[in-house]
Amino acid sequence: MVTVPTRSDIIAMDGEEQLQISWRIEDETPEVMAASVRDLATNMSSNSQVFIGLEASQLREVKSMLLSELAFNRLNIHATGYWKKGMDADRFNSDKKRNPL
Repeated sequence: MVTVPTRSDIIAMDGEEQLQISWRIEDETPEVMAASVRDLATNMSSNSQVFIGLEASQLREVKSMLLSELAFNRLNIHATGYWKKGMDADRFNSDKKRNPL
């Protein structure tokens, strides 16, 4: 699942035909992100490789759900908070260095 700010941010990805990619638009689904991930992840092996790029607060919630509720292998979860609501990129990157997601 990939979350982007707007529909115009959706891009073609190399190897897309071998991947299960689900695009989510930030403004359309912020309150249902964890539920969307849960729906996808419930049908996946807990040893699946998971790549997550989300807004920082959503990332914490989703990653915690994958680990504690669905028992995914921590080593197979590759998660990055790309932005944080209300924070510019410089401040977010500085904050992320002090308090990793």
